[in-house]
Parts: sequence; structure tokens; C-alpha cells
Amino acid sequence: MIKAIWLKIKNFSGLKNVTFLASASLIGNFLAAFFWLYIADVLGAEEYGKIGYLIGIASITSSLTLFGGENSMIVYTAKKINIQFPIYLISILSSIISGIILFFMFSDIGLSIFVLGYVIFILTTSELLGKKLYKSWSYYFVIQKILMIVLSISLYYIIGPSGVLLGIGISFLIFSKRIFRVFNERSIDFKIIKSKLGFIVNQYIINLLGIVRVQIDKLLILPMFGFALLGNYFLGIQIVGLLVIVPGAIFRYLLPEDSTGTNTKNIQILVLFLALIITLIGIFVVPSIVELIFPEFSDSLELIPILSLAVIPAAIKDIFTSRMLSHEKSKFLIITNLYTLIIFIVLIFVFGELFSIVGIAISFVIAQVIYAISLMIMNYKLLNNE
Repeated sequence: MIKAIWLKIKNFSGLKNVTFLASASLIGNFLAAFFWLYIADVLGAEEYGKIGYLIGIASITSSLTLFGGENSMIVYTAKKINIQFPIYLISILSSIISGIILFFMFSDIGLSIFVLGYVIFILTTSELLGKKLYKSWSYYFVIQKILMIVLSISLYYIIGPSGVLLGIGISFLIFSKRIFRVFNERSIDFKIIKSKLGFIVNQYIINLLGIVRVQIDKLLILPMFGFALLGNYFLGIQIVGLLVIVPGAIFRYLLPEDSTGTNTKNIQILVLFLALIITLIGIFVVPSIVELIFPEFSDSLELIPILSLAVIPAAIKDIFTSRMLSHEKSKFLIITNLYTLIIFIVLIFVFGELFSIVGIAISFVIAQVIYAISLMIMNYKLLNNE
């Protein structure tokens, strides 16, 4: 069985591109993890909390201004539909306006630059994925993380804590020259937007629902269990984030390939095989490492094996999300996101009351499983009957 899977992986023609994406994701995310651990150490709890709060605001605002989300850019660029200019124009103008509003609200220029820079970076890298320029995407992703570390730490020592957010924003802006190339090469054609508006709006809603689904557990844990258990849970979630780096990187390969009708069966097998191995590592290996490095996070040792079970449904979710997006069946993803969010919130209150913080981890896994199964069913009913 394993030999057969290995032969399929070995003979997979896109393995080189997947390797680029996976390697860049691993390197970039580990650099980011190192950065945030270092910043937490030098800032202290209060300033670190303030930075986290501002980044939360900036991230939500960026998503609100990111017209159509990143997947719209990937899908239509892959299909060679020249939708880049209108999406760039609408998103950038919205982010500039939002950045100005945020500046008057918080008097922090770094917050405003973060919003504009993040939107530019996401759209730029999404366009690269849509064009299947996987090597270029990999370089952009890693270079941005390096610049973030260098600029944020340098500016912190020059102007203080506000320099951290400013450094992150500037690291995003470094790649804005690609946008000027798009502006020079293409004319504005909003008819394209009008013809694809349904899919684009659906992607926008999916993106917002996704943010709420990612953040809601942390927002509810604080009043229920306090800062200490929230910290342990958050560490567990961060580790799961590291575990799904490789499957998530492969999703970046799947979407443009599925959008152009390429057979991705072998890469799907690779995703599931890797997810199984990573899950076993999360259950049996990672807790010992965490106990050694973070002895003060003892409560997370019970949570990590449970949370690691979410890796496999997360990989299945990516596979079927890619298939549905490539067929522009995005409205069904809205439905799935919405009722999964509702179920997750209900489970948090029920299992949280019964099993404390462990119940939240169980709720997280169940929500991921429900999401994955729902996408599998919808995929079968919608795509196989076309």
C-alpha cells in the first residue's frame, strides 16, 4: 500500500512545484513563529497584547477591503480571465480609505500601512498562484517574512513598540511594483466584474465567515476560562497551524490546477498521506517537545493530541474546497461555513461546560470533521451530476 502511494507520488509531474510551495510555507511560517516568540519576549505582556489587538483590527479591516478574497484572483487568473485590474483597483482604494479612517481612530500610521500592504501582498501573491508561477510565489513569501523580521525589529529599537506594526506593513509594500505593471498593461473593464459578480461576492462572504470561524473560539474562551487556559489553547492552535503548513501549501497548488482542468488525483493522495503522518506526529511526538520547550504550558499537553486530529479533515476540506471553487460553486461554501460556524459555537458552550478547555478542543475537531464531510457530500451531489 505504502509502496503504491510512493510510486504515485514519485511519478507525479507537479512534485517539483509542490516542493517549492511546501518548502516556502515551512520556511516562512517558521520564520514568523520565531519572530513572534522573540517579540513577545522583548515587548512584555501588555505591549504584546496591544500589538496583537491592533493586528486583529488590521486583519479584519484588510479582509473587509479585499474585494472578492484571494481565491477570486487565483481562479480567474488561472482561467486567463483578465479580472486583475478591477480587483486591484477596488481593493486598494478601499484599503486606502479604511487606512485613513483607522489612523484617525487610533493615531497609528503602522496600522494604516499594514492594511494597505496586506491587501497588496495578498492580491499580488494570489495572482502569481493563478499564473502558476510557484517558484516566484515561494520567493515572495519567504522574502516577506525575512523583511518583516528585519524591519520590525529594527524599527522597534528605533521608535519603540509602534515600529513593529510599521515594519510588518512596510514588508508587505515592498512588492507593490507588480501592481503598477498590471495598471500599465491593462485597461479598466468592469463588465468582467459584473459578469462574475456572483462568485466574487460569494468569495468575499466566505472570507469574512472564515475569519469569524477562526477567531470565535478565542473570543469565547476568555470570558469562560480566563487568560491562562486561553494561552494554553492558543499555543495548541498555533501548533496545529504548523502541522497543516504542508497540506495548506499543497492547496495553493491544487486550486489553480483544478481551475484549468488538470487531473490532481495523485496530489490529493499525497495530501491525505501526509496528513495521516502529520496527525500521528502531532499525537505522539509533539506533546513531548512542547513539554520540554514550554514547561509552563502544561495544560496544552492534553489539548495538542486532540487538536492534531483536525489535520486530516482540514486536508480533506482543502481538496474539496479547491474542486468546488474551480467549478465556481462558491455559494455552497457560504452555506457550509455558516452552519459549521453555528455548530461550532453551540459545541463550545455545551462541551466547554461539560469538559472545560478540553471540550473546546473536542468542539474544534468535530467542527472540522463536519465541515469536511459536508464538502464531500456537496461535491458528490453538485459536481458528479453535472
